[in-house]
Amino acid sequence: MEVEEDVPVDVSKIRCLDMPDEFLKKSVARQFFEQFGEVQHIIIKPKSKICYVHYKTYEDAQRALFNANYYQGKKLNISKYSSRPKTRQAKKDNDPIWLPDREVQEELAAMASINERSVYNLRQEAMLVDSPPRPSSAATKKTKRIEKPTSKNGWTPEQLELLSTIKQVTHTIEDKYKVLEARDKLMRLRLKKLTNMDKATKGTCPDMCPEKERLQREIQHQVALYEQDAVGKCMNPYLAIKQYSRSSADQEAPLPHELRPVATLELSMGYLTHNIMNLCDVEDVNLAEWYHFLWDRTRSIRKDITQQELCCHGSVALLEQCARFHIHCSARLVAEDPSVFDQKINTENLTKCLQTLKYMYHDLELKGESCKNEAEFRAYIILLNLNDGNFMWEVSIFL
Repeated sequence: MEVEEDVPVDVSKIRCLDMPDEFLKKSVARQFFEQFGEVQHIIIKPKSKICYVHYKTYEDAQRALFNANYYQGKKLNISKYSSRPKTRQAKKDNDPIWLPDREVQEELAAMASINERSVYNLRQEAMLVDSPPRPSSAATKKTKRIEKPTSKNGWTPEQLELLSTIKQVTHTIEDKYKVLEARDKLMRLRLKKLTNMDKATKGTCPDMCPEKERLQREIQHQVALYEQDAVGKCMNPYLAIKQYSRSSADQEAPLPHELRPVATLELSMGYLTHNIMNLCDVEDVNLAEWYHFLWDRTRSIRKDITQQELCCHGSVALLEQCARFHIHCSARLVAEDPSVFDQKINTENLTKCLQTLKYMYHDLELKGESCKNEAEFRAYIILLNLNDGNFMWEVSIFL
C-alpha cells in the first residue's frame, strides 16, 4: 500500500479570517501588515472576507501571527496558513498486512523439522537437536516498536493541548499570562530542531519590558514605584522596564521576543537617564529605592547585551552609560548608610562594566573600528587598580 509523504508547509504565510471592511482596500491591509515585516504579496477575497498575507521571512510571519491581533479596536482572527498542493489519495490495497508472529514462526519451524531427515554424528558427544530459529533482537524491536502518536500535520497531543490554550478568549490578567506561557512552550517545542545553538539569539522585543513579564510581575505584585500608573495601584505598560533575573542551570534559553535589540535597549536607557536618574536631587525621594531600581534595570540591560553577544558602537555606548551611573553613585551616595548604598557591590558592578568594555574595545579594534571614549574608560580601569602592583607593571610596559 502506498503511503503519502507530508507536504512541506509554507511557514511565511498567514491568514486573516473575518477581516474588517477597511481591508477591502489592499493598500490599507498592506500598510497594516507591513509594520511587522516585509510583505511579498497580499490576496484579498471580499466575498468570504479572507485576507492572505505572504511575508518574505518566517520571522516576519511569526511576528505578525502573535502581534497583529487588533486593528482600530477590532480583534483580528489571525492564523498560520498551510498551503498544501492537492494530491491524489493513495489507493488502498485490499491485501492485509500480516505482521510476523513469533509463536506462529516457531510452530511452523517445528513442523518443518519433522519432514526433514535427521542427521546424527556418531561420536562421544551429546546429540545436538536443531532448535527452531529465533527472530533476531533487531527484528523483535522493529515489530514491537510503538511510535509516539502524532496527528496528520505532525502535532503531538501536548502541542495540540497548548494550541487549544492559546486560542482561548482571555478576560483577566491571569488568563492572558497562561496564554502567553502556552505560546512560549509551544514555540520552544516547534522550534527546538530549527534552533542553532552555536549562534546567539537575536532579540526582537519592541517594548522596554516584554508583555509576559509585565503580566507576571503584576500578578505577583512586583510593580516598582516608578512603574505604577497615576492611581498608584496598577502597572503602566509604557513605564515598565525589564527586570533583572539571575541565570540558573534549569533556566531555558530566552526566545527572540524576550530579548531587546540595541534600539530598544537605547530607548530603555534613555528613559532611565532623562526621567529617573535626575530624581536623586529631589526632596523626599527614597534614595535606597531609587538606587536599587536603577541598579536592577541597568543590570538587565547588561544581561540582554551578554545573551545576544552584542558588540557594536550602540552596545558600547550602553555599557559606558552603566559605568557612568556607578561612578556617579560612588560619589553621590558615599555618605549613605550601607543599607541604602553598598560601596563594595557598586565597585564590583563598575569593574564588570569596565571589563566588558575592555573586551569590546579590543574586538572593535580588530574590525578596524575605534571608540571615541576608549581612552577615558581605560583610564578608569587604571584608577581602580592603582593598589595592584602587577597591574601597574603591565601598564608601564605599554607606556
